[in-house]
Amino acid sequence: MKVKKIIYILWVAAISIFPLSSLAEAKKSSVVEQTEQHNEIALLTAQIASMENYQSQLISIVIWSLSSVIAMALGLAAFNWYTSKVSYEREMQALNQESDAKLQEMHSALKTSVDEYSKKLVADLDSKSDEIKNAAIKEIQKRIESLTLSLKEQKSRILKLEYDNKERLAEEAMGKGRLEWSVYQYCDLLAISVEQGSDHYQVGEILDEISKALDDPKISMSSDDVSRTIAALKNLPKRHQAAAENIIPKVNRAYGKA
Repeated sequence: MKVKKIIYILWVAAISIFPLSSLAEAKKSSVVEQTEQHNEIALLTAQIASMENYQSQLISIVIWSLSSVIAMALGLAAFNWYTSKVSYEREMQALNQESDAKLQEMHSALKTSVDEYSKKLVADLDSKSDEIKNAAIKEIQKRIESLTLSLKEQKSRILKLEYDNKERLAEEAMGKGRLEWSVYQYCDLLAISVEQGSDHYQVGEILDEISKALDDPKISMSSDDVSRTIAALKNLPKRHQAAAENIIPKVNRAYGKA
């Protein structure tokens, strides 16, 4: 009987101790899981901060790179403009020197030819026939025509270079809002076009640009500019006079605002 009682007591004690140990282990496991979660949160927070710092540095690098690229582009544009201007001036100087040399050469060659054939004609006047005299005259005319053609080609090259430069100046002035200066340059283009004997479309485009500048309400021209512009318009060939006459009132209105 005592043995049964002792066994019963031990069995009750075992049952009561087992839930307590399970509860302790559950609490311990919960504490471990919470600690791991806190560690994971701290690690993720550190990673997010590191990524934000990296993104900030990356943005700074991108902004600096873009600034450098823009600065380089502006520098290259300025350098290109400067070299174009210097190249134009050098080419103009070279062409002028070449033209002067050509003129001197042509003058000297022409004078020599005329002198030679004149002496030949005088010496052979009594002994040579009219056929030989005519042949000598034709030879002189041929040389004169050749020299004249060479001079025209040289002049055409100079006018083309001047036209390109004036066109560039006029477009730059129009783009910067310097309307009076753009009209001034376009009038020079009209004069060059007349001297070149340019086609209708080229003069028409210049007149359109002049009219566009005069339509701007901000333009204000001096009396000298008005006189110069009207003279350039009236100097155009007859086939352009109708268009020029439509622009002259606009020129007078621009002077009225001065």
